[in-house]
Amino acid sequence: MNLSVRLLRVHAATFVVTVAGDLDLYSAPLLSPLLAPPPGPGPRHIVLDAARLIFCDVAGARLLTSTHQILKETGGGLVIAGAPGSLRRLTALVAGHPADAPAHHADVPEALRACAGPGGEDVSPYAPRHLPSFRGLGAGRGAPTGARVRRRT
Repeated sequence: MNLSVRLLRVHAATFVVTVAGDLDLYSAPLLSPLLAPPPGPGPRHIVLDAARLIFCDVAGARLLTSTHQILKETGGGLVIAGAPGSLRRLTALVAGHPADAPAHHADVPEALRACAGPGGEDVSPYAPRHLPSFRGLGAGRGAPTGARVRRRT
């Protein structure tokens, strides 16, 4: 199965990335640029909505933990919402230490509240409708460079 990705900017420094399908050795390098910290000073937060993620291997977990570490250096971080138990265990194993693993939350609104922190910006009007979509990430499993990317509005 392919990986479907939707990206939504909720606030100037907060993004929700919704993934569905398989996050594996072939699709992780294609997802990596979307998880790169956006330019600009200050903390950046990414909420990964993993509720529809079917499969994640070690390469996908490494991508998530390394993205979290990069964002953590600027005071931000990557948090995972709606992850199955297997992804929670895998990210903890790959991180090596519980403090280095991304935090997990039950759903996206809870994760957004955690990113805002006490006295933070209000990011409650999260609406997962009308999101840009990149479908076909990971198509052509033998050659990730030949993947099709289709934008949906």
